Amino acid sequence: MTPSLRPSIPPPTPVRHPPALDEGLMPAVWLRRGGRTIHPHQLAHAGQRDVLELALGLEARILVAIVALGLVKRATGCVGRRVPTPLAAQTRQRRARAGFVEQPNRVGSFGAGRARHVHQKQRRTEPLGRVAQRGQREPLRPQRTGRHEDKAAHLANAAELLGPVRLLGRARRNECQRRVARRRRATELRDGQVAGEAPFARGSEQPIPGIGCGDITRGERGRLRAALPGGHTVPAGVASILNGYFCIPDNEQLIQYWSLVANRLYKIRHGLNLQGQATQPALFGPPLNPATLVDGGAYGATGPAGSNNMQVPYYRFDQMIQLAKNFTQQVVGLGNELLAALEKQDGETLSQLRQTQESAIFNMTLQAKADMVNQLYQTQVGLQYSLESSQTELDTIQGWATQQLLPEESTSLSLGNDAMIINSVAAGVVGTASLAYLFMNIFGLSDGGFNFGGSMEAISKALGASAQAISESAGLMREKASYIRREQEWNLRIQTITDAIGQINAQLAANQYAISAAQQDYSITQTQYQQSQDVLNFLQTKFTNEDLYVWMAGQLSTLYYQAYQMALELAQQAQTCYQYELSSSDTFLTGNPWNDQYKGLLAGDALSLSLAQMEKAYHDNNSRYQEIHKTFSLMQQNPQALLDLKKKGSCKFSFTELDFDLDFPGHYNRKIASISLTIPAVVGPYQNLNATLIQTSNQVLVRPDINGVKSLLTMGGVPPNGAIRANWSANQQISISTGINDAGLFQLNFNDPQYLPFEGTGAISDWELIMPKAANAFDFAAITDVIIQISYTASPGGQTFARQVTNLDQLKNYQGSLYLSLRQQYSSAWYAFLSTYGLNFNLLRGQFPVNLATDSLSLGKNGNAYLALVLANPDAYTDLPSVTLNGSDWDPGTGAAAIGEKDNFKSGNELGWQVALDFSSGGSGLLDGDSIDPKVLLDIILIVPFSGQLDWGN
Repeated sequence: MTPSLRPSIPPPTPVRHPPALDEGLMPAVWLRRGGRTIHPHQLAHAGQRDVLELALGLEARILVAIVALGLVKRATGCVGRRVPTPLAAQTRQRRARAGFVEQPNRVGSFGAGRARHVHQKQRRTEPLGRVAQRGQREPLRPQRTGRHEDKAAHLANAAELLGPVRLLGRARRNECQRRVARRRRATELRDGQVAGEAPFARGSEQPIPGIGCGDITRGERGRLRAALPGGHTVPAGVASILNGYFCIPDNEQLIQYWSLVANRLYKIRHGLNLQGQATQPALFGPPLNPATLVDGGAYGATGPAGSNNMQVPYYRFDQMIQLAKNFTQQVVGLGNELLAALEKQDGETLSQLRQTQESAIFNMTLQAKADMVNQLYQTQVGLQYSLESSQTELDTIQGWATQQLLPEESTSLSLGNDAMIINSVAAGVVGTASLAYLFMNIFGLSDGGFNFGGSMEAISKALGASAQAISESAGLMREKASYIRREQEWNLRIQTITDAIGQINAQLAANQYAISAAQQDYSITQTQYQQSQDVLNFLQTKFTNEDLYVWMAGQLSTLYYQAYQMALELAQQAQTCYQYELSSSDTFLTGNPWNDQYKGLLAGDALSLSLAQMEKAYHDNNSRYQEIHKTFSLMQQNPQALLDLKKKGSCKFSFTELDFDLDFPGHYNRKIASISLTIPAVVGPYQNLNATLIQTSNQVLVRPDINGVKSLLTMGGVPPNGAIRANWSANQQISISTGINDAGLFQLNFNDPQYLPFEGTGAISDWELIMPKAANAFDFAAITDVIIQISYTASPGGQTFARQVTNLDQLKNYQGSLYLSLRQQYSSAWYAFLSTYGLNFNLLRGQFPVNLATDSLSLGKNGNAYLALVLANPDAYTDLPSVTLNGSDWDPGTGAAAIGEKDNFKSGNELGWQVALDFSSGGSGLLDGDSIDPKVLLDIILIVPFSGQLDWGN
């Protein structure tokens, strides 16, 4: 019998765990001081008191800590490995519930880096860098001060992380250099200087001095020095730290963070943009669109929300929409890449899961294959037992067949044959006796006849004996036949057993093949299991494994989120251009399709659809506007501003709703297309006229609403919400260098991809013209006018709206001012005036607007006209002569002089006026002998306000 040897199944190759970083191997000597903890590896950043106090018992503390650490590790059996914390166990449980596959052979890089100062610094400064990048990326819009809570909170958090500003100043570095030069002992600590705190920095209750910048007094220093063991010395390691030669330099990166956070907070709190320009915030913010909130909730929006009031971009809608569409396509591509990475990640996870399950199945199959081999071995043993039994039976039967009859059987047959013979003889004798009974008995004393009864009895007995003989013969033949049948059965059994033995031998041979096949199958399964383990190991360790796709998915998620934010900002800028150019409040980015639950997938596609809808709406609604040119003369419209420009080098003026309604009543949506300035002045050859034109505010009536017109005319009307758009793209400015139809551009091109200066802003606007005298080498008295040419667009509001506008009192009661340079306008009378001190001139009706009814024309404002003496050097002449206008005294402070009814055009088209100077009370500095010096008194400016009625024919 062949013994059965159960094949051993090799277990999976165990993975050796790399030794984890033992954070506890470092001597953890902690010093508690004032509620603050100091570690030995933080000595380089500790203060002087901390260093000295730590030095007092450093060696003993280290020894005690090392011994205690060794005892704890031996007691817990945690030598050479990290002690699992409950938090780490909870983290692993959460990761297991979330479906994460733990990989024990992964190196804990975070745990290793956690002990490095550079890693700790990076972890703490990385949020500051993100805040700085966000502050650089997101523009500050002071008109949305109330919406800066999130940004201000981030910046305040950054300021909290940064803490107070404590820097080593120049005096400290100089002190270090002097101490090195004098080779002072390391324990002699000098007082230093610390830079002041930032405005937002909070005072520390326990300031931490820097190395070499002690805040202890000389007495405290002496007491600490006396308390030092070993003759006022400190350990060499501490002394090397305290060595003043290695002064700590300023951290420029932290300084930049402090400056950036302080700058951003200051600008937010003071209503400044990133350029530091102050803007005028709107009184009311734009209304919220309820549909936006509903759509956002329907989308399940949890991602970045869009702003409703963006700063107007520098480029036109056509440029911005193309840029937004192109970048949105890139966002869609990133979304597809993110989806592909997630699919590959899931595919890798599924592959590893399948491979793990396959390895487990192979392991179980390997056990089943081993049991099958053992079963075949046991089957072989059973077949061998059957073969031995059949062979024994065959040998026995063959022995029986060879012997044929046993001696007893032969004797039995012989005796049975003899008995049959005897019975046959007895039957013959009994038969003979039956015949003898028939003979007469002649012998003896009795006589008688035939004995038939005895004969019959004898015959009967003879027959019985014959029958017995025959029966015994039959039994003998039956016994012989049974022996023959038995022999036949033996032969048959011999043949059957012989066949069975052949069958068993065949089964044994087949079992040998089965055993070989099962062993081969076991080897194949074992190889498959090993190969499955190799494949699983390859899936876990290959470069494009699950970790790579997890990393890729994380990186792509971040890039996708940031790209979507940028695409959303571009789309919002395009929407702002749409609203800016069409004076519309339509919004297309109503819903926020970003859904964190699905990592924002398809958000780019939804944004692309919104951009397509926006572009279609723009082409549907961008009809041609009325294109109008208007020329403003500062001398005619606002002569006081012209005087301010000549005197101060700057002036402020406005283009009002009335200025435009007097030209085209019933127009609305007036927006500037371009603006240019012409400043008539006498300048030298090859000289520029240098000025700056600044738009300080602007307003646009976006729909034909009479209340909006009343509000713009400052008549007290309350405009409906959204009827007036104020200060979009305000505070623009241009530089004037030629002064001749100067638009502040090298070439005025309406096809420029960027907006032209002031393009799209409201024509109803306030302006400031700055022309510093120090930057212009010519006589400002030679400036005769400032001519502003405005090209603007407008939309007609219809006849009904036009009638409503013309029915307003301000359009019926016209008010204006007549600016006269008496030297230029009346030159002949001027030269006579220089010697006579009296200037007589005539005001003509034609000098005033002819569309005013003459009988309604009234001169003066509050009964006054205004005079101004133009002196060569105003500061040098404070003593002025007395001036009268038509006999009324002139007030030098206000420039006003009273005029009466007689000075109006009541009786004719010509008025005689006189300006007279009296030098008896002063002003002799204006005289050259008996005449007025024309080099001192350059001119006299007369401003005559007037008013009248306009007839619109309503």
